[in-house]
Amino acid sequence: AGHPPALRWSTSHEEWEVDGARGLALGIARQPDFQQTSGFLQPGDALMFYTDGVVESRSRDVYDGIEWLRGAATEAVIEGFPGMTRRLLKQVTAGDDDRAILILHRKA
Repeated sequence: AGHPPALRWSTSHEEWEVDGARGLALGIARQPDFQQTSGFLQPGDALMFYTDGVVESRSRDVYDGIEWLRGAATEAVIEGFPGMTRRLLKQVTAGDDDRAILILHRKA
């Protein structure tokens, strides 16, 4: 609700896919319309949640930032999921906004 879309690592496709769930930030509208998604994480798959401070800045559009994160995270998978959030956050330029990443990985 109000954050950039989650990314889903598909082991079978070997890429991060943008999830389709969408919605306003909580508290903006009395009865917001949320678009939900559902699915299963197969062994080896993962979900990535992140704040807008990871993908958006004064010099980078949020959509360009999401594409950057997809590419950086694809490269980071090569080294493995342990420590991935730290490796990704080290690549993010410090700014005025918060920067956080959470990855849920189902072991193969």
